[in-house]
Amino acid sequence: MLPNSDVEHDKRIEAIFSSSPLLTTFINGDLRDLDTWQRNMQSRMEPIRESFEEILGPRWQQTTIIPLLITLASMKIFDQSLSFEMQHGIINIVLGIGFQVGDIEACREIVKELCVRLGEVNAIDLKFINKFSAGKVVDAVTGLLGSGVYIRQLQGNDTPDSFMDFIDGLDIQ
Repeated sequence: MLPNSDVEHDKRIEAIFSSSPLLTTFINGDLRDLDTWQRNMQSRMEPIRESFEEILGPRWQQTTIIPLLITLASMKIFDQSLSFEMQHGIINIVLGIGFQVGDIEACREIVKELCVRLGEVNAIDLKFINKFSAGKVVDAVTGLLGSGVYIRQLQGNDTPDSFMDFIDGLDIQ
């Protein structure tokens, strides 16, 4: 019974990876060649950024990313030495992965891999994660993935919802 379960799990993971070129590049990229990895990540993010702008409007960075960045900083999710720009980029990447995968249950299947990779790229400091903070990191990554899935669900929705009306009303500069 267990081997079949492992095979089914592997097939689900493979299907999830095939649905997200960004996820594949993020997880499987060679960190020894960081410049190439970063260029590949940027090229994978470009169509997602364009979709986010189309769905959320031209101020999507201010209305979506900045509040998430502030929240995650207050939760001390990121390694304290990580620059603002890198934190911003990581949030974009995880949102983008959720957007491409498009299903929260599928996203939950990859949270562990994402958290490990975030540790490998020094976005989170795995040495200082204890039982409590590990749960915080998993919750934060799951929340970001879920936000990306939510943005995907907004795609093609011509009527803005009350959440976006609220966010737009904040007028965050």
